[in-house]
Amino acid sequence: MRIRTIKPELLSEHGTATLTDSQWRTFVSLYPLADDDGRFRASVGYIAGAAYWGTGKTAAEVADDLAELQRRGLIVRYDANGAPFGAVGGWRDKGSLTYQLINKYTPSRLPGPDGSTPVPLPEDSGTSTDGKGMDLDQGSGNRKGKEGKGKDRVARDARAPLHLDALRLARSFRSLIASANPRTKIAKLSPEASEEWAVKHGAEIEKLNRLDGIDWTDIEKAITFATSDSFWAPNILSGKKLREKYDQLAMQMRRGPAKTTAKAPDFTKTDYTAVPSWMKGAS
Repeated sequence: MRIRTIKPELLSEHGTATLTDSQWRTFVSLYPLADDDGRFRASVGYIAGAAYWGTGKTAAEVADDLAELQRRGLIVRYDANGAPFGAVGGWRDKGSLTYQLINKYTPSRLPGPDGSTPVPLPEDSGTSTDGKGMDLDQGSGNRKGKEGKGKDRVARDARAPLHLDALRLARSFRSLIASANPRTKIAKLSPEASEEWAVKHGAEIEKLNRLDGIDWTDIEKAITFATSDSFWAPNILSGKKLREKYDQLAMQMRRGPAKTTAKAPDFTKTDYTAVPSWMKGAS
C-alpha cells in the first residue's frame, strides 16, 4: 500500500458528498488498495477483509457499496483472466478530483479494463457502465449533431467511468435548467432520475472535452451563458444540444452583449415653424 491524497473538493462534489457513510468509507478504502494506475483487486471478500476487518460489515454490504460506486461512475469493475478487478476513475487524469501525483511511478501488474469483461450492475439500477441505458453513443465527434455517420476520433471505452468533471457540470446544467425553466420535465425529476439524467447528458459534455478539446472551465461558462440567455435557455435542454451549439455559444460569449448603433431621433431640434407652402392656408 502507498500513501494517497484525497482532494478536499471531493467533500463538495455531489457524486461523493451524497454517498452514505458506508459507501464513502468503501470508496476511500480503495485509495490505498489501488496501485499507481488506480487498479485494484475487486474481490468483495478481499476488500471487506482489508477495509472492515475490525467491524461486523458483511461481504454482501460491501458488494452493495461497490455497485453504487460503479453506478455513480467513481469506479469501473471488470473480470480478467477469471478474476475480478477494478479501477478508480480519473486516477492519472490531472483534471480529475481523484488524480494522484505519483513519485517513482510503478507500472501496474494488474490487467486493465481493455479487452476485459465488464461487471454488470444490478438490473434495478437503471444505468450501466457497459453503455446500455446511458446513451453512450459514439457519435461523429463533430458537434453538428450528425450522430451515427462516423466514429469518434478517440473512442471512449464504455467501461470507463465518466469523468467526474463531466458529472459535476451535468448536475449543474440540470440545476440551472430547472431554475430557468421550472415548468420543464427536467425541473420535476426525482433525485434518482436527476442523477440518471446527469450520467446520460454528462457523456455528451465529456465529449466536448475529450473529443473537441474544450477546457472544463470554458464548458462551464457556456452552460452558465446558455441557461441565462433568453434565447438559448429554452432551446438548449440537453448535453447533445449543448455540444451541437457550443461554437455559436462561444462566439456570442466572445462578442459580448449586442451593441445598439441606431440613435433615437431628437425632436427638440425640429423646427416646427418652417411650414411647407402647400400647407399654408389649410383649415
